[in-house]
Amino acid sequence: QFGWYDQSFIIGERRIVPGQTSLGKAMISSNATSEAKALVSKGDAQAWIDAVDAIYNRPNSEPLQYCVLAAFAAPLYRMLGESGGVTIYAHSVGSGYGKTTAQKVGLSAWGNAQELLLMNNQFTETALWEHMGTMNNLPVVIDEMTNCTPAFASTLVYSMSTGKSKARRNADLSKRENKDWATICLASGNQLLTEKISAQRTNAEAEIMRVFEFTLHKKGQLDPNTARELIGTFNDHYGHAGESFMRYVVDNHDAVRARLKSVIKMLNVNLGFRQEERYWAAAHTCILVALELCKKIGILQFDTAALLNWIKVETAQNRGTLTSSVRDPLSVFNDMLADIWKGVLVTYGEGDLSMTKPAMMVGEQYPVGPLAGRHLLPADANCREVLYLSRTVAKKWCDANGSSLKEMHDALVDAGWLKPREVRFTLGKGVPKYSGTGNPPCWEIDRAAMRAATGADDPIAQKLSVVKGGANERDRKAGV
Repeated sequence: QFGWYDQSFIIGERRIVPGQTSLGKAMISSNATSEAKALVSKGDAQAWIDAVDAIYNRPNSEPLQYCVLAAFAAPLYRMLGESGGVTIYAHSVGSGYGKTTAQKVGLSAWGNAQELLLMNNQFTETALWEHMGTMNNLPVVIDEMTNCTPAFASTLVYSMSTGKSKARRNADLSKRENKDWATICLASGNQLLTEKISAQRTNAEAEIMRVFEFTLHKKGQLDPNTARELIGTFNDHYGHAGESFMRYVVDNHDAVRARLKSVIKMLNVNLGFRQEERYWAAAHTCILVALELCKKIGILQFDTAALLNWIKVETAQNRGTLTSSVRDPLSVFNDMLADIWKGVLVTYGEGDLSMTKPAMMVGEQYPVGPLAGRHLLPADANCREVLYLSRTVAKKWCDANGSSLKEMHDALVDAGWLKPREVRFTLGKGVPKYSGTGNPPCWEIDRAAMRAATGADDPIAQKLSVVKGGANERDRKAGV
């Protein structure tokens, strides 16, 4: 694993030791050789510095500066006392905004960016965890996540933050030793990552809090020919800036660590970070301290005040995204109803097969699959409308969609729609096709209370309007 070993730092085969001007030698194991071959230096350090300054040291370039700085900030993440990591995601509505290039430029501070860059859909999940574990405290960059699945987006962000991959087994079924990491993952794409995560889970707050996302609105300020020439510099000059940066950090370890703690305290006060926003606070802290150190040793000269102001604005934007992405439990309940409604049996009253009085179904088709619930419409003036939902089905749906069954239950009780205690009810009662079915624990939904609260937006009334009007409905009205 590259990165920190006590207070020394390993980049490929180079080992930076406190107080030593010459580099030590690191022995590389076979599973890290590909990354080690890319973590090398080439060309001239000043050429790299001049090109970065010409491209990015400009007003309104803060989003791209943040991408470049994130690569320097990655090794500071562990110094802050953090494990795992945070995902920084640069988004634009199309190509040509420079997000991928900025991330590659940052990566080129450590070595050959083209060899270290991960392209979405060109690696397996296992290979990704192996790469993260090998890079350890160095930055991980994933390009073009536009077409990644919501499931992968959710897994990436959450696993990145935990600092370890899923448990795996060797061929002999022995447990494989997993590498951990503490770093920053840079990613980019043309679709918001938070939207993908929200599509995977109805309550995606835990994952969204682990990603800092921003959108680039302006394309590059350089003319295409100049930009192409400057960007080509990074193909021939790389690997020097990261080494210089870490020489300073290693030799001033305690002072840098103290500065990190000072800055995060300042941000917690000025930006009002809550505990659940700790990933954002940690990322911003490492970014700002990285810029401070880079300016001190002459690598980067970005405007600190402008960058801090941009961070404040984007943090507020991320908080707004979180608010709009996290849905209240009653809305989640409506989503669940939409998904499981095909398994709900709708009848007029319960019926009683022992009295040869079967319940009259509404509509002409039986529910699809196992019964998920029973909706009773009044058979006469003495009956009330009630909905019974299988607790087992509700739990299964919540587990599959990343929702909390307890939060949904408590919200329904607080709204007055649901009795606090579960009841036993035979969902197929009075219907010959379902005779002999058990009586599972159910939620008893008071339809009058639900209808009074939702009015014209009552989701069940909308579903009933579809199944009503069939032959059974006409026969009932005609007294047949």
